[in-house]
Amino acid sequence: MEAAATTTASVHSGWPYGTLSVRRTAEPRGEVVALVPIPVGVANRPQLQVVQAASAPDFWKLAPGSKGALSATLEALGGEPPSDFDDATEGFIERVYNGSPTLQPRPRSLADSVGAAAACLRQVKESGGSLLVLTGAGMSVSSGVPVFRGSDGSMSADFLRFLGDYNAARKRAGMSEADDWFSFSVPQMFQKITEKEAWAYWRWRTLRALVEPAEDYRTLNALVEFFGVEKTFVVSSNCDMLHERSGIPKDRVHEIHGSLGRLQCSAPCCDTLYPADEEFLERLEAEPEWVPRCPACADACLRPNVMIFGDGALVNTALQEQRGNLKRFQAGVGAGAESEKNWAVLEVGAGVVVSSIRSKAEMLAAEGAGLIRVNPSEQECVDMELSGVGVEEKYHPLVARSNEALAALGAELNL
Repeated sequence: MEAAATTTASVHSGWPYGTLSVRRTAEPRGEVVALVPIPVGVANRPQLQVVQAASAPDFWKLAPGSKGALSATLEALGGEPPSDFDDATEGFIERVYNGSPTLQPRPRSLADSVGAAAACLRQVKESGGSLLVLTGAGMSVSSGVPVFRGSDGSMSADFLRFLGDYNAARKRAGMSEADDWFSFSVPQMFQKITEKEAWAYWRWRTLRALVEPAEDYRTLNALVEFFGVEKTFVVSSNCDMLHERSGIPKDRVHEIHGSLGRLQCSAPCCDTLYPADEEFLERLEAEPEWVPRCPACADACLRPNVMIFGDGALVNTALQEQRGNLKRFQAGVGAGAESEKNWAVLEVGAGVVVSSIRSKAEMLAAEGAGLIRVNPSEQECVDMELSGVGVEEKYHPLVARSNEALAALGAELNL
């Protein structure tokens, strides 16, 4: 008899307890045969083999021979292997304990996992369903838009230069220094004593976003055409306008953090939004010391209509319009199997430092037919932002950069 296929599962990175209880049966009060100690803050989480096909909604089913994995974990931590857990036992581990997930399957290779992801998209499309695309900074990397922070939150050399100049200006004014991005990118950066240093940073951000969308955007647009524009909506934390520039209609995009293509008064003296048009961009590039002034009050400087930390000064009119478009789109998507919303969620290049896109993708996927997550970091594919929302059973992680993963999806769907 052929052995059941197993999946490597890691102890969930959000697991807050000290041990995992391994049971011989799938009964909630079944006999506990081993306690696996889980050290807090360990980067390489302990791993087990599970039979996903035989797992129950409330229990992971451990593969026969799990004693070896348990023993190795215990010995590595200086503990004793379980003496009464024989190699043939098919034990069980609760999926959620006290509201927290216990295990999570490790992503397979792109070649192994793209078929299931494409099948999810095909099934939703053929049943008349829709596609929600959620993108983060990783979507624009191959187009040449720089990522100014790493997955661990560390800042790039370019950013540190802007931060240093900003802090020098604050020091001259007798003000405290900003520690990091979270205390630098704030509305107060546009006050007169630091507006020049603030615009040095935003000039760099704005001009570096003036790029042509790369091949991954073209592949994504082919996927949009596969579903139909009327069946697709894009939500992005990016401010670079590359989705619109690549051909996505304006009313099908929600930029949750705003757009570098719009400007507002930094005070603000009014709700007027000004376009960052060709004339503005030419002057921004030609005059590196220029600080654009608000034409309405002629006092405060302009600033990008982009959400920054603690932003009580953001003019929300454009974002409110985009949110309304998204709400109408969501309301128009019919129910699929078991009354779930008939949509698939494709998340591309969303990081964990500011996890707005990841959380939103998981929440939407919990209501819908599946989540396809594209991220080059295996750990970031494994980690979930939300626990207990019911995404795991319809989750298709693709561990790859956006251009590679979208090309593989396109090939699988014959786009």
